[in-house]
Amino acid sequence: MKVQCGLFTPRVVYAIPYFPASGLAGAPNIDFRALFIQLRGRYAASNNQVEQHVKPQYTLAGSLAAIIVILDQITKVLIQKHISLYATIDVIPGFFNLVHTVNKGAAFGFLNRSDIAWQTYFFIAITSLAIVIVLNLLSKAKDEGKLFIIALGLILGGALGNMIDRIRLGEVVDFLDFALGSYHWPAFNVADIAITLGSLALIMSFYGRKVPPAP
Repeated sequence: MKVQCGLFTPRVVYAIPYFPASGLAGAPNIDFRALFIQLRGRYAASNNQVEQHVKPQYTLAGSLAAIIVILDQITKVLIQKHISLYATIDVIPGFFNLVHTVNKGAAFGFLNRSDIAWQTYFFIAITSLAIVIVLNLLSKAKDEGKLFIIALGLILGGALGNMIDRIRLGEVVDFLDFALGSYHWPAFNVADIAITLGSLALIMSFYGRKVPPAP
């Protein structure tokens, strides 16, 4: 085996010897070089088949969802580590603060109550159902536009980010706090942003569809 260094990555070149039948008494005539090339071709063909089975929409949406989940979880861990629970850091006084709050319910404080415990399991079930719906839409999104795929990826990443919190902590960590005058927007997180943007993109993708001409 020899290693040749190309322009970017090293390349391994296998030197496969050829043993003719005349060299070994009674041995079959085997061309190991041809056998190696044949096996390598079959391996490459099998890899191509696997890549073809992975639909492009899964690659785009899955990559986007993974980025959202990683960013969401990293920011939440940093908030938990550096800001005490219910503490506030003024970033832009009167407009934007970093806070550390928790929410057992949904957006806008729905079912965010400490006297009940079933809401955690309820929202885990609802989120699981939403994830199944998103994956089902992705499986049928071969002819859909890229905006539709991006929307599903954002929603999927946001749903997974908040569900990880519910499974890990029993509640969701929120830390972005905006206010304008007397109006105070409920605190939210990166996963909430992804879900909101994904929902808007989904609506825009529906309006952007080409309506087939009437027969």
